[in-house]
Amino acid sequence: MEAIVEEVERKYQEYVQSLGTAYPDKDLSYGRPEVSIDAGKDLFTKLSGFPVENIKELDSFWDRNFYISTTMDQRSINLVMKIVNETESANLPFVTGLIEIMLYLSKNGINCPTPCKVMDGKYVSHQQITEKHRHAVYVQTFVEGIPVGSKADAITPSLAYRAGAFLGKMDSALKVMLRNVAVK
Repeated sequence: MEAIVEEVERKYQEYVQSLGTAYPDKDLSYGRPEVSIDAGKDLFTKLSGFPVENIKELDSFWDRNFYISTTMDQRSINLVMKIVNETESANLPFVTGLIEIMLYLSKNGINCPTPCKVMDGKYVSHQQITEKHRHAVYVQTFVEGIPVGSKADAITPSLAYRAGAFLGKMDSALKVMLRNVAVK
């Protein structure tokens, strides 16, 4: 697994460096979407057609993530709307790849956020967030839980074992996916 992590990190660094070449005038640390809670609420309703019952912003370094509660088919559902940073929004294959990975993992029994199609029947929508900037936006299911490390005493041997088993299952699923992609 360590080799896969190193390979992914290497590929990501190549990707970031290629963006610097493709956009030499662009500060790659810039690009976090400027979206208020109210604008996020309006954007979600526009994309999904569903009313927002509750919305709050989640922590994120480069993107804007909103936790949203809504009602679909007379049942409450919790979702996350992700507004992708400007740099990654400019690379639609990258964003689409993330969506495909989450869909693949979900279909293979991995409990992870699952992308949802929006009103236009697509998983990703490019939206004019400000006068100058368009951003990729997608909606995914919210997975309940507590981030590992948010409580120092929460990391027990049992939790570490379960986390390792989960990562092993995810690693196996991703290896199969990568083999299938390589065959194509």
